[in-house]
Amino acid sequence: MEVGPRNAVDLWANESRGLAISISGLVIATLSVILRFVARMKNGCNFGADDWMIVPSLLCYYAFSITAIWGATKGGLGIDFALLPPPQAIATGKGSYIMPIFSVPTISFAKLSIICLYHRVFATRRFRMWNLIVGASVVAWMIACLFATILHCIPPRALWDPSIKGKCINFTLFFQFIEPINCFQDIVIALMPLGVVKRLHLNRKQKVSLCLIFILGGLVAVISLIRIVIISNPAASPVEIYTSSEWLTAQLWMAILCANLLTYRSLVQNALPSRLRSWWTGSIPVSGPYEMWTKCRGNNRGKNTSEDEMLDPLHFKG
Repeated sequence: MEVGPRNAVDLWANESRGLAISISGLVIATLSVILRFVARMKNGCNFGADDWMIVPSLLCYYAFSITAIWGATKGGLGIDFALLPPPQAIATGKGSYIMPIFSVPTISFAKLSIICLYHRVFATRRFRMWNLIVGASVVAWMIACLFATILHCIPPRALWDPSIKGKCINFTLFFQFIEPINCFQDIVIALMPLGVVKRLHLNRKQKVSLCLIFILGGLVAVISLIRIVIISNPAASPVEIYTSSEWLTAQLWMAILCANLLTYRSLVQNALPSRLRSWWTGSIPVSGPYEMWTKCRGNNRGKNTSEDEMLDPLHFKG
């Protein structure tokens, strides 16, 4: 069956938009990771687990984006599956199967990068204990989602070949279960440092600025909520489902970007306008207990720290 004129127009429009979003996301994610490592090298800081965790996130995002571009050009994403000719239907089914396999580790490793950064930055034992618990939940979520995604259909070929009878889970219901957990994790990770910041001996402006920097990481949760609303709509059209895939692309590169933002302090000192620069860098004092913000030394791991020493400035400095 050939795609009708209206559907063909929709396909062309979705293909062009999907390509633009995918390519833009690749550029943003790649530049954000490069800037992270540039910031580290600029200050002579050693790379840590938080830096290396972002690498598999970026690589998985590359695989996801390549699959998305292939699906947009060879398949029929955004068109009713029943209206697609066999070659496009097969490409669409394969793309729909492969993309989640890479999207799950992309967002999970980005979260783990932030969690590892927290572990190096915040020296209180209680915070680190909760940080490890959240990290374990992220790993558990990633493993569970990968197993469910890979075993979505048994055999997997049944997903794109109607001639094969297989057993498939209701992926919409599965998404409605796992995505709220993903969203909740994003919110928790963004809010976790606020309690520590509140107890620091800083003035109100410095506390607000520092809290806003951490909360930027929660922007990913907003996109997650949008996807939940779209997918949960039982009357969602194929085009609306495709829009959810576009939001997923944005969610992934946003997760990578947010994981890198906290390492940019040394770069923004010279790149931003003076007023914005003072807001970003001024949130971290560089005197007294915080003198190490301008130096590259070891961290506070294992110490009994006071409230003024709850931050390890080395790793925020980038």
